[in-house]
Amino acid sequence: MAELYVYLLEKKLVTPIFLRPKEGPPLPSFDPSKKCEHNFQTEGHTLEECTNLRHQI
Repeated sequence: MAELYVYLLEKKLVTPIFLRPKEGPPLPSFDPSKKCEHNFQTEGHTLEECTNLRHQI
């Protein structure tokens, strides 16, 4: 997914997005040690787990 993401960025087929922090308690799957490049280093998930990126692709 990381290689594909770099390619899509170079071709300007996807753009990173900023996510607002969610209100309320974090989901059970939330992991503050994980960061997502597509979401401007948002904590909680990795590029591999990014549902926003999957929807864009």
